[in-house]
Amino acid sequence: MFLARIIGSRRLRIRTIVAVVMALLLYSSPAPAEETQEELKTVDADGFSQITGDNALIARDAAISDALRKAVEQAVGTFISAESVVENYQILSDNVYTKTQGYVKNYKVIGETQTQGLFKATVRATVAVGSIQHDLDALGLLMAKVEKPRVLFIVSEDIPGHPSDTLRRLGDNGDVSMPAAESAMKEIFLNKGFNVVDVESSADKVDVRPSAKSSGLTNDKAKRLGKALDAEIVVRVKAVARQGGKTPGSEVSAYLADISADAIRVDDARVMASVLSRGTARNISDVSGGIDAISKASGDAAEKLMDQIIAKWSKGNIIVIKLTGIAGYTDIVDIINMLKKEVRGTKAVYQRRFAGDEATLEVEANVPAKAIADALARHSKRPAKILKVTQNAIEAEFQVR
Repeated sequence: MFLARIIGSRRLRIRTIVAVVMALLLYSSPAPAEETQEELKTVDADGFSQITGDNALIARDAAISDALRKAVEQAVGTFISAESVVENYQILSDNVYTKTQGYVKNYKVIGETQTQGLFKATVRATVAVGSIQHDLDALGLLMAKVEKPRVLFIVSEDIPGHPSDTLRRLGDNGDVSMPAAESAMKEIFLNKGFNVVDVESSADKVDVRPSAKSSGLTNDKAKRLGKALDAEIVVRVKAVARQGGKTPGSEVSAYLADISADAIRVDDARVMASVLSRGTARNISDVSGGIDAISKASGDAAEKLMDQIIAKWSKGNIIVIKLTGIAGYTDIVDIINMLKKEVRGTKAVYQRRFAGDEATLEVEANVPAKAIADALARHSKRPAKILKVTQNAIEAEFQVR
């Protein structure tokens, strides 16, 4: 009996050791890497090279390299205007065009000819446009394309024992402290090249009641507030922190923060981006713990917002044109055709409204609104008087004939 107990005890210990070892192995094993879906685009491009002597093979290789570079140049042209490409050619040449191999994932030669000492190669290349967009953004070219918009942050923040609110700060003449989410997100946007509106220095431009709350800010109110403070984008943020469980035998508690945020175009109150983020922290103080958790969530939210905003800009901006003094439908057709033919970077023009002598058009383009306004003012058939130009909207008037 005694021997049986010893054997049983040893078996139990062995099973326990095996279980612990297996658990440690599972815990320490690296998780499989998540597969990321890289944005790719197929591009056809021609490359050329002089044939020196009789060595056509060397010329062929050079022509293929030239074609791959031009495939990358085409991809760059989908993100920034031709004028910006010319102005920043040396920067692009040094930082983008020299990385052809990194951007081209694969290619196939679909045609080649030799004519009068010149070798021509046509390739069909798969280009990583997402990587190109990231590098253009890092160089500040995408930000320059949209003329560095001004961003206004409106934040409602609930931390145990330390609530804060941007509109309350305006109403109380800055006596309320800046929300932690506002401070963290501003820093990240500034580092990315955005211009950020200083609410305290702009408070005299708006009349806000002390009882006002940012959490009740509708799209239309955000639009009006953004216009009053000369902002092109309003970022609305709601941040809530709460205490989690305490560490056994310690005064340290866990703190959790949830953030919802969206970015609104001031011109037309369109939502450009919307995100949800979460952050955690550990601290002995409710206030410090809540601030730490919100700051972490804010950093993640800011990065996600910028990614969505920049992705929209890189694919083309929507510019709204409001026209008055339209003589008839043929005027609208002439304007649409002119924009498509004369404004480089115009992808599409949509007629949204036509009534009486008024019309509304939406232009999807890779150029600033100013370039479109200039084209309307120079329209050979009927020049327009430009009344107002903002980042995303134009108001123009045609004189009655």
